[in-house]
Amino acid sequence: MRLSLRKCTAGIVGVVTALVLPILLGFVSLGVEVGHWYLSVRQMQGAADAAAISAGAEYVAQYNLGNHNSPTYQTVGQSYAVLNGFNIPISNVCLIDPSGVDGCDFIETLDPRGRVICSTPPCIAVEITQDTMQWLTTKASFEPNGFGSVKPIPTPTLYARSVVSVKSKLTTTNTGVDCILALANDPSAILVRGNADQKAQCGVADDGGSDQNEGTPVRCGISYDGDGIVNTLYA
Repeated sequence: MRLSLRKCTAGIVGVVTALVLPILLGFVSLGVEVGHWYLSVRQMQGAADAAAISAGAEYVAQYNLGNHNSPTYQTVGQSYAVLNGFNIPISNVCLIDPSGVDGCDFIETLDPRGRVICSTPPCIAVEITQDTMQWLTTKASFEPNGFGSVKPIPTPTLYARSVVSVKSKLTTTNTGVDCILALANDPSAILVRGNADQKAQCGVADDGGSDQNEGTPVRCGISYDGDGIVNTLYA
């Protein structure tokens, strides 16, 4: 008895599997890699946010000390990006100054989104990019093209940008009807002594400051003694 090779179906499953399996593995590999991209973008965004907030805090601290042009915010932002696993150049941390001058030209050329949006300057911006072609997982994710060689799967560049608007507390003013004001680092900045009646046609304000009770207290307040004498106390 003879069997025609054209009519024989024995082993067809193995043949089809051999033909389809490389394509199937290629799509599975691509799916895993795309999931990796999305996870990485979330991690990058968290690192960019932390770097921008930390750089903004440093900018405010230096501004309040009178160092309006201090570049230390850049090193602080860079260090926080590194702490979160992303080594970025210092130029990826930039400033749009209070007058609106854009110092973020470098990162604006990196990101297809272009210009940094800062509605209320000054703003600190941090950019983190990742070239997925440099990842080992991407290099290992290849699909056969049917001609004995391999070609890489898509290798996009990933971007994360964070922009924070900062404002020095020195530029914040409060208006009111107070005419007696004590700014001090002491819980008893305003003291009243003696039997004299103290009268005022306005408010009395006492501000302990943002550093209240930290370190050695500084006494700088207003003291009321008898007979209506007002003494100003300095450290």
